[in-house]
Amino acid sequence: MMYTAQPSGADTYFATDFGPGYVHFYSETFPAASTIEAGTTTVYINAYTPSLNSSSIVWRLFAGNSGAWTELGAATMPVPFFTGDLLQISFDTNSYVFGTGEQLMLEAYVGQYLEISWDGWNNSSRLVIP
Repeated sequence: MMYTAQPSGADTYFATDFGPGYVHFYSETFPAASTIEAGTTTVYINAYTPSLNSSSIVWRLFAGNSGAWTELGAATMPVPFFTGDLLQISFDTNSYVFGTGEQLMLEAYVGQYLEISWDGWNNSSRLVIP
């Protein structure tokens, strides 16, 4: 489960009607010495573009804590106009060994005229790591 705070709640709605913006999702902390293998990470998100314009989301996956984040991988997800479906994007990510109190942070730079819902009404949004 990814949360919008470190961690707080499960439901998030984010809209960019008047310009692009950032939203961050956090995992719970991992036990020290836990690892993520290098491989393919997949993000699933409910996205809706309520206009005739296409938009996009830039995803970046980090590991660490508020003192130091290490980027593991990134990708750009195009969102066609009038889409209101569950979308997915896969991208290569590096391996990582967690220290004490570290977690994952998934950053989304959401383009203008785009609405996203994380773990919304159908609980299908998720992050799948190798």
